[in-house]
Amino acid sequence: MRKEKKNNKEEDIKTVEKNVTEMEVLNVDKESEEKLRITGFSPAPTSLLQAIERVDMVAEDSGLDKKEFKGAKPELEYLSKRIGISELQAVLLSVCVNQGEDVSISKLSERLSITTAQALSLLSEFKKLERLHLIKIEDNFRGICFSVPTKALIRLSRNKDFKHECTTGLDSGELLSYCHKYFCKAFDHDIDNEELAEEIQYLLDDNKKCVLVKELKKMKLTVSSQLLLLALCDALLSEDREEVKLSVLWICAANFSQFNQWKREFRNGNHELMIKGLVEFGNNNGIVNTKVIALSKTARESLLKEVEIGNGNEVFSDVIPCTTIKPKELYYDSEVAKQVGDLSKFFEQENYKGILERMQQKNFRSAFTCLFYGGPGTGKTETVNQLARLTGRDIMLVDVPNLKDKWVGESEKNTKAVFDKYRDLVKRSKVAPILLFNEADSIFGKRLTKVSHAVDQMLNTMQNIILQEMENLEGILIATTNLTENLDAAFERRFLYKIKFGRPDAEAREHIWHTMIPELTNDEVEQLASNYDFSGGQIENVARKFSINNILYGDKEGDRMEALFGFCDNELIQDSNTKMRRVGF
Repeated sequence: MRKEKKNNKEEDIKTVEKNVTEMEVLNVDKESEEKLRITGFSPAPTSLLQAIERVDMVAEDSGLDKKEFKGAKPELEYLSKRIGISELQAVLLSVCVNQGEDVSISKLSERLSITTAQALSLLSEFKKLERLHLIKIEDNFRGICFSVPTKALIRLSRNKDFKHECTTGLDSGELLSYCHKYFCKAFDHDIDNEELAEEIQYLLDDNKKCVLVKELKKMKLTVSSQLLLLALCDALLSEDREEVKLSVLWICAANFSQFNQWKREFRNGNHELMIKGLVEFGNNNGIVNTKVIALSKTARESLLKEVEIGNGNEVFSDVIPCTTIKPKELYYDSEVAKQVGDLSKFFEQENYKGILERMQQKNFRSAFTCLFYGGPGTGKTETVNQLARLTGRDIMLVDVPNLKDKWVGESEKNTKAVFDKYRDLVKRSKVAPILLFNEADSIFGKRLTKVSHAVDQMLNTMQNIILQEMENLEGILIATTNLTENLDAAFERRFLYKIKFGRPDAEAREHIWHTMIPELTNDEVEQLASNYDFSGGQIENVARKFSINNILYGDKEGDRMEALFGFCDNELIQDSNTKMRRVGF
C-alpha cells in the first residue's frame, strides 16, 4: 500500500513538471493547487494574471501567515518586480483583482481569514496602491470598499509592465510640474476635486525635504489654502500668469458651497491667505481688481525661491554699479548747488536710515522721490550719476522707450516688472539703489481724459501703475525730464524734491570751460563764456570736437580761439531775429 502511494506521488510530481514545461498551469483546479502547496513546488509564472490567480488561491484562508505563501514565492516576486509594489501589496491587489467586484472590509476579512481589526490595519497599504492608481478606495453603503480601476485591469490583461513615476526627492520646480499635471486633469474632469487634493497631498508627503514644502509647512495653512497657493504658483510658473481669476479656482474647492465661501472671504479681505499676506488682489489700470488674485511678494519670495521664473522684462532695466561711475566736477548756480548738496547729505547711508526711521514713526511715506527738470545738457543725468557715486548707491536705469510693447497688456506688465525688480534689488542690497527714469517725458506726461485708441489706454494704464507704485515705494526714485509743462499734476504731487536745472551763469560757464579745456587762458575762457550762453552739455560737445581736431592736426596755439569760435558757431544757428538756438535732431 505504501509503495502504491509513493508511486502515485511520484506520478503527480511528474505531471506538474510536465505542465510547467508546457506552460499550462494557468487553469489548475483547487485540488492540484493544494497538492502544489503541499509539495512546496511553484511553477514559474508567465503572465501577470497567472501570478495573480496563484497568489489569490494561496492567500485564501492564509491569515496572511508568511509560511503559507512559501509556495507562491516566485509569483509574489514576479508581481512585485513587474508592477513595482511590495509582496504584501501584491497579495492585496491579487485578492481584489480575482474577486471581480468591490471588496469590502468584511469580505477581505473572510477571504484572508483575518479579523476586522487586522483588515483595517491594511488601509495604509491600500492607500499606497491607490497612489499608484492600482486600487480605488470608496466609502459607500457597505462601508470601506476596494476596487481595481478599469485602466489597471486592462494593463494587467495585456500583460504590460507598470512604470510608476518617481514622485520622491523632487525640487520645487519638479514638484510644481507634477502639480500642473494634476491641475490639468482636474480641469479636464479626469479626476475630481477630492482626488486632486489627495494627489497633491501625496506629493507633499513624499517630498518633505523640498524647499517649497518646507515653506508651506511653516505657513501653517489649511489643506485647501495650500492647494490654492500651489494653483497660483503653477499659473505663474507654467503659464506665466501673475493674476488668476477667482472663477477658475473652483477645482481647488471640495464643493461649490466652499468655493462660494472663498469668493466672499477674498472679496471681504478675510480669507486666510489674505490675512497672512500671501495673496493680494490684481491690478486693472492701476486700480485694485477684486475679481482676480495673485501671489504677494512675500509668498513668491518664500515659495519660489528655488524656482527660476523666466522674466523677459529684465531687458527693460539695467543696473549701473556705483564703482564704475567716474568722478566729474559739476557747476550749478547757488540755489541748485544747495539743493543738490542737501540730497547728497540725505542719501548718505547713516542719514538716510535715520530719516527713514523718523518718517515711519510719523506714518509718512518713506520714499525719496525726486524730479530733475530743465533744458537739455544742463546736468540732470550727470548729477544723478555723481550722487550715486558719492553715496555708494548703484543705479537701476529704466529703458523708458522699450517699456512700451506692441502687444496689448505687455507694456503694463513691463512697467510693473520694473518696480518688482527694484523691490528685489533693494532687499538684496546693503544700500538701497537709485531707480532712475531718465528722459521720462513720454510716461510722466499728462494723462488723457478722452481715450480713443488702445495706445492711449495703454499709456494711461502705465501711468496709473507708476502712480500707485510711487505711493508704496521704499527707496529712491529720480526722474529726469525736459518738458515740465506737460507733467501731470498727480506726478508733480508725488515728487518730494523738485530741482530745476537751468543754463549755467557766466561764472559757472567759465569753470566748465576751464574744466573741459584746461589749456585755455583766463582771457580765452572769459571770451567763450561771455559770447556763448551754452549749457554744460553744449560746452562738452565743443570740447570733444576741439580734442578730436587737435589729435588730427595738432594743437596750434595761435589758431586755438579761431577753431573754438568755429566749433561754437556750429553748435548754434541764428533765426531771422538773430536769436541763438541750438541745432538738433
